[in-house]
Amino acid sequence: MKSRTTSAILTVLFGPLGMLYAHAGYAILLTIAAVISLPTGFGPLIAWIVAIFWGDALAKATHQQPQAVQQEAPQPVQQVPKAEGVPKIVEFIIMAAIVGFLVFVLPGMLGAEAGESSINFYLRYFGI
Repeated sequence: MKSRTTSAILTVLFGPLGMLYAHAGYAILLTIAAVISLPTGFGPLIAWIVAIFWGDALAKATHQQPQAVQQEAPQPVQQVPKAEGVPKIVEFIIMAAIVGFLVFVLPGMLGAEAGESSINFYLRYFGI
């Protein structure tokens, strides 16, 4: 079980690296996206904010305890069990969308020349 308080403190202080407490894979992915989008100025800030909320959501998902089922009287209608947490594929899609935005969309919004790929944009900013 992961503590939401610890996750919040780590992500506020260390941003995407603080997510290592909640989920190492997403922390590494978000850190790489933040470093790549460094020239934009806004990319690391967006990654930092996403890390705070995403780290809390991941810690919350591991912190939830299944509630005890009380057996009183049989009910005529069966209840459909509720899914707990976010499915892994949804987590992956959300993180891929965030990384795609930071790496590919944000440079175009911040001044990439017409027809210039985001890779060329970053190469130009890093002076390579």
